[in-house]
Amino acid sequence: MSFNLDKIYTRAGDKGFTHLIGGLKVSKADLQVECYGTIDELNANIGVIRTFALTYQKSAPAVASFSEEVFKIIQNDLFDLGSVLATGGKTSAEKEAVKKLVSNYASEKKLTDQRTTFLETHIDKMNESLKPLKSFTLPGGGNLNAFAHVARTVCRRLERLIVRWGLHDEQDYLVLAYINRLSDFLFVYSRWVSQELGEAEFLWQTPLENK
Repeated sequence: MSFNLDKIYTRAGDKGFTHLIGGLKVSKADLQVECYGTIDELNANIGVIRTFALTYQKSAPAVASFSEEVFKIIQNDLFDLGSVLATGGKTSAEKEAVKKLVSNYASEKKLTDQRTTFLETHIDKMNESLKPLKSFTLPGGGNLNAFAHVARTVCRRLERLIVRWGLHDEQDYLVLAYINRLSDFLFVYSRWVSQELGEAEFLWQTPLENK
């Protein structure tokens, strides 16, 4: 599927309204708009991780190649799932509009399950080399660790927004499951990348006896 995005501004949203896929006009303050806007924010944060990881191509090629491969897939998945969240009304016509807009998205349960399974598979692989946690972790210790935690918290906020907006059909539940698993992936990635780069992992200490 090809797009021609020659003219970026349309002035259509100058009065605070936008159109969902299918044509429904809503306020830009609508909770559904907040949902797919937040998935865009999440995608931008993951883009930061993916880009910064490339700086390790020489010093830590395994980190660079893994991050590029996996986050490229995740970014495309988020774009597809954002189109699902941007569909108004969930009528048959509007669902069909999503399929036409996003050529590689299928409404069948199997495909979204595969995307969630993809995350679970990589979570398990990273976990194999990690030591068991005996304390909660704190964000930081290295740039990629910190960036991953920022993305994770955006992911959690998106999850809360989707629940507040409401789950209207099975497709919405599948999107929610993917977002839930992605937050888990980002947490494990933050630990894995710190280990691979030989960086300190910040641990929660209470009380701060070593202060």
